[in-house]
Amino acid sequence: MTGQGLAIFKTVFKESSHFIAEKLLNKARLFDRTVSRASIYRILPILSESSLVRQVDIGTNLKHYMPNREQGAQVAQVTCNDCQKIFEIPAPFME
Repeated sequence: MTGQGLAIFKTVFKESSHFIAEKLLNKARLFDRTVSRASIYRILPILSESSLVRQVDIGTNLKHYMPNREQGAQVAQVTCNDCQKIFEIPAPFME
């Protein structure tokens, strides 16, 4: 793992709410000022495919991400129409 990758990983798991790639870039540069935009866009899909990060689609043109701390938990995302904040609620289990 590169220094940039480690900075991105640390930044992701310090997050307590949903984030977009550009916000992650700004915060990751606090750990390592050399973190590039390309590294962010290369590493986020890897984290998502490995289930370390959840990609959330709220119907906008931006992808939102959230650290996946609870393995196996089913959640649904609800977006506030006024402030656009994303809230997660327990989702009913469907069989």
